[in-house]
Amino acid sequence: MGIFNLQGFSAQKSLVSDGATANALNRIRDLLNDLLHSPETGVLHLQSDEGAVNITKGMIVAISTGANECVRAVEGGAPAAERGFAVCLSDSVAPSAWGYFRFKGEADVRLVNGLVDLDEAQAINLSTTDGLGTNQATAVLRRVGLIVDATEYVTVTNPLVRIVTEFCCPQVA
Repeated sequence: MGIFNLQGFSAQKSLVSDGATANALNRIRDLLNDLLHSPETGVLHLQSDEGAVNITKGMIVAISTGANECVRAVEGGAPAAERGFAVCLSDSVAPSAWGYFRFKGEADVRLVNGLVDLDEAQAINLSTTDGLGTNQATAVLRRVGLIVDATEYVTVTNPLVRIVTEFCCPQVA
Protein backbone atom coordinates (compact mmCIF):
# COMPACT_ATOMS: atom_id res chain seq x y z
CA MET A 1 0.00 0.00 0.00
CA GLY A 2 2.97 2.33 -0.29
CA ILE A 3 2.88 5.40 1.93
CA PHE A 4 -0.37 4.32 3.55
CA ASN A 5 1.13 1.25 5.19
CA LEU A 6 2.32 1.95 8.71
CA GLN A 7 2.53 -1.74 9.66
CA GLY A 8 6.28 -1.89 9.06
CA PHE A 9 6.80 1.24 11.14
CA SER A 10 4.68 -0.07 14.02
CA ALA A 11 6.52 -3.41 13.91
CA GLN A 12 9.80 -1.58 14.41
CA LYS A 13 8.62 0.16 17.57
CA SER A 14 9.68 -2.82 19.70
CA LEU A 15 13.34 -2.32 18.74
CA VAL A 16 13.62 0.52 21.26
CA SER A 17 11.65 -0.35 24.37
CA ASP A 18 12.23 2.57 26.70
CA GLY A 19 13.70 6.02 27.13
CA ALA A 20 13.50 9.23 25.16
CA THR A 21 14.06 7.53 21.78
CA ALA A 22 11.18 5.14 22.36
CA ASN A 23 8.91 7.99 23.43
CA ALA A 24 9.87 10.03 20.36
CA LEU A 25 9.29 7.08 18.01
CA ASN A 26 5.92 6.33 19.60
CA ARG A 27 4.89 9.98 19.28
CA ILE A 28 5.97 10.10 15.62
CA ARG A 29 4.02 6.89 14.93
CA ASP A 30 0.93 8.34 16.63
CA LEU A 31 1.21 11.60 14.65
CA LEU A 32 1.62 9.73 11.36
CA ASN A 33 -1.38 7.59 12.21
CA ASP A 34 -3.47 10.69 13.00
CA LEU A 35 -2.38 12.32 9.74
CA LEU A 36 -3.17 9.21 7.72
CA HIS A 37 -6.71 9.11 9.07
CA SER A 38 -7.44 12.82 8.78
CA PRO A 39 -9.98 14.24 6.32
CA GLU A 40 -7.18 16.13 4.56
CA THR A 41 -5.72 12.90 3.14
CA GLY A 42 -9.04 11.64 1.81
CA VAL A 43 -8.28 8.21 3.29
CA LEU A 44 -10.38 6.45 5.92
CA HIS A 45 -9.63 3.31 7.91
CA LEU A 46 -13.01 1.58 8.19
CA GLN A 47 -14.43 -1.83 8.97
CA SER A 48 -16.31 -3.87 6.41
CA ASP A 49 -19.88 -4.74 7.36
CA GLU A 50 -20.14 -8.24 8.83
CA GLY A 51 -22.69 -9.25 6.18
CA ALA A 52 -20.73 -7.77 3.28
CA VAL A 53 -19.01 -9.61 0.47
CA ASN A 54 -15.22 -9.63 0.24
CA ILE A 55 -14.13 -6.18 -0.98
CA THR A 56 -11.18 -6.00 -3.36
CA LYS A 57 -8.93 -3.16 -4.45
CA GLY A 58 -10.77 -0.63 -6.59
CA MET A 59 -14.31 -1.58 -5.60
CA ILE A 60 -16.70 1.27 -4.91
CA VAL A 61 -18.10 1.04 -1.40
CA ALA A 62 -20.87 2.82 0.45
CA ILE A 63 -20.25 4.19 3.93
CA SER A 64 -23.30 3.21 5.95
CA THR A 65 -25.04 5.24 8.58
CA GLY A 66 -25.76 3.98 12.06
CA ALA A 67 -23.98 3.58 15.37
CA ASN A 68 -20.83 2.22 13.70
CA GLU A 69 -19.64 3.49 10.35
CA CYS A 70 -18.81 0.56 8.13
CA VAL A 71 -18.50 -0.11 4.41
CA ARG A 72 -19.96 -2.53 1.93
CA ALA A 73 -19.79 -2.77 -1.86
CA VAL A 74 -22.36 -0.51 -3.47
CA GLU A 75 -25.23 -2.81 -4.39
CA GLY A 76 -26.04 -2.35 -8.06
CA GLY A 77 -26.21 1.40 -7.67
CA ALA A 78 -26.62 3.80 -4.78
CA PRO A 79 -28.51 2.62 -1.69
CA ALA A 80 -30.56 5.37 -0.06
CA ALA A 81 -29.23 5.15 3.51
CA GLU A 82 -25.57 5.89 2.81
CA ARG A 83 -23.41 8.70 4.16
CA GLY A 84 -21.07 8.69 1.22
CA PHE A 85 -18.95 6.60 -1.09
CA ALA A 86 -15.30 5.61 -1.26
CA VAL A 87 -12.92 3.39 -3.22
CA CYS A 88 -11.09 0.46 -1.61
CA LEU A 89 -7.30 0.93 -1.46
CA SER A 90 -6.55 -2.35 0.34
CA ASP A 91 -5.86 -5.48 -1.72
CA SER A 92 -8.69 -7.37 -0.02
CA VAL A 93 -11.03 -6.68 2.91
CA ALA A 94 -13.03 -9.61 4.28
CA PRO A 95 -16.36 -9.14 6.10
CA SER A 96 -15.78 -7.53 9.54
CA ALA A 97 -12.13 -6.78 8.64
CA TRP A 98 -10.54 -3.32 8.48
CA GLY A 99 -9.25 -1.66 5.34
CA TYR A 100 -8.28 1.66 3.79
CA PHE A 101 -10.71 3.59 1.60
CA ARG A 102 -10.30 6.85 -0.37
CA PHE A 103 -13.23 9.26 -0.48
CA LYS A 104 -11.50 12.13 -2.29
CA GLY A 105 -8.55 12.52 -4.60
CA GLU A 106 -7.16 9.97 -7.06
CA ALA A 107 -7.92 6.26 -6.78
CA ASP A 108 -7.85 3.14 -8.95
CA VAL A 109 -11.44 2.03 -9.64
CA ARG A 110 -12.48 -1.46 -10.68
CA LEU A 111 -14.70 -1.51 -13.79
CA VAL A 112 -17.11 -4.06 -15.22
CA ASN A 113 -15.54 -6.37 -17.82
CA GLY A 114 -15.65 -5.67 -21.52
CA LEU A 115 -15.46 -1.88 -21.64
CA VAL A 116 -13.75 -0.27 -24.63
CA ASP A 117 -12.69 3.21 -25.66
CA LEU A 118 -11.61 4.45 -22.25
CA ASP A 119 -10.14 7.94 -22.50
CA GLU A 120 -8.82 10.57 -20.12
CA ALA A 121 -11.50 12.92 -18.71
CA GLN A 122 -14.22 10.37 -19.49
CA ALA A 123 -16.87 10.02 -16.77
CA ILE A 124 -17.09 6.82 -14.72
CA ASN A 125 -20.52 6.04 -13.24
CA LEU A 126 -21.75 3.48 -10.73
CA SER A 127 -22.67 0.34 -12.64
CA THR A 128 -25.53 -2.01 -11.94
CA THR A 129 -22.92 -4.61 -10.86
CA ASP A 130 -22.14 -4.48 -7.13
CA GLY A 131 -19.09 -2.35 -6.33
CA LEU A 132 -18.01 -1.68 -9.92
CA GLY A 133 -17.89 1.33 -12.21
CA THR A 134 -18.64 1.78 -15.91
CA ASN A 135 -18.18 4.34 -18.65
CA GLN A 136 -21.71 3.61 -19.86
CA ALA A 137 -24.83 5.55 -18.91
CA THR A 138 -26.81 3.65 -16.27
CA ALA A 139 -30.19 4.01 -14.62
CA VAL A 140 -28.37 5.06 -11.45
CA LEU A 141 -26.53 7.93 -13.21
CA ARG A 142 -24.33 8.56 -10.18
CA ARG A 143 -20.95 9.76 -11.37
CA VAL A 144 -17.96 8.38 -9.50
CA GLY A 145 -15.28 10.51 -11.11
CA LEU A 146 -13.26 11.26 -14.22
CA ILE A 147 -10.55 9.07 -15.74
CA VAL A 148 -7.03 10.39 -15.23
CA ASP A 149 -5.14 7.35 -16.56
CA ALA A 150 -6.46 4.26 -18.35
CA THR A 151 -3.16 3.03 -19.80
CA GLU A 152 -2.93 0.03 -17.44
CA TYR A 153 -6.53 -1.07 -18.08
CA VAL A 154 -6.95 -4.62 -19.38
CA THR A 155 -10.58 -5.70 -19.50
CA VAL A 156 -10.24 -9.02 -17.62
CA THR A 157 -6.78 -9.23 -16.02
CA ASN A 158 -6.53 -5.63 -14.75
CA PRO A 159 -9.93 -3.89 -14.91
CA LEU A 160 -8.67 -0.79 -13.04
CA VAL A 161 -8.47 2.83 -14.16
CA ARG A 162 -7.16 5.80 -12.20
CA ILE A 163 -9.81 8.45 -11.57
CA VAL A 164 -10.25 11.68 -9.68
CA THR A 165 -13.16 10.98 -7.35
CA GLU A 166 -16.26 13.14 -7.25
CA PHE A 167 -17.97 11.76 -4.17
CA CYS A 168 -16.19 13.41 -1.29
CA CYS A 169 -19.51 14.55 0.13
CA PRO A 170 -22.70 12.52 0.61
CA GLN A 171 -25.46 13.17 -1.88
CA VAL A 172 -28.50 14.82 -0.38
CA ALA A 173 -31.84 14.12 -2.02
